[in-house]
Amino acid sequence: MTEREVALLLCDACGLEAPPAPDEELLESGLLDSLALIELLAALEDAGWQIHPTRVERSCFASVRSICALLNRIKTAGGNEA
Repeated sequence: MTEREVALLLCDACGLEAPPAPDEELLESGLLDSLALIELLAALEDAGWQIHPTRVERSCFASVRSICALLNRIKTAGGNEA
């Protein structure tokens, strides 16, 4: 999944007008709160990714770039689940 695709999913999950920058802080800024994180995980699941939030570090959701890095690690490991 590309940074642009993740950013667009975040727009929907967080109710943003414009996609966040790849390195924009999502968690500490409050853009990605607990409800938005659940919505993001649901959108990723709809796209074929299964991410169990208790199995990954919170920091994996800190930015668009870190979310993409998580997805790439999952893909490299030969699956679509973390």
